[in-house]
Amino acid sequence: MTTTKRGFKTRKEAADELKNLQFLLATGKLDSSPQKAVKKSKSFAEIYDDWLVQYYATVQASTLEKQSELLENINYLAFENIK
Repeated sequence: MTTTKRGFKTRKEAADELKNLQFLLATGKLDSSPQKAVKKSKSFAEIYDDWLVQYYATVQASTLEKQSELLENINYLAFENIK
């Protein structure tokens, strides 16, 4: 079992917590599977939409309109579902 819990004031406190975790693991009260974040692949359209919301807050409406036109010119729909 590997853990990265920190912040114990003494070595004894850390050893006691380790014993407690080992007991919970042995009795089946602790899940030993590694916790990994599940990352969902985003499509080009989802990434672009996220970016556009942030970009909108930093530019004037005319600049945003030009950006939208530029994307339409490169055939945005062809990239829409690429992950």
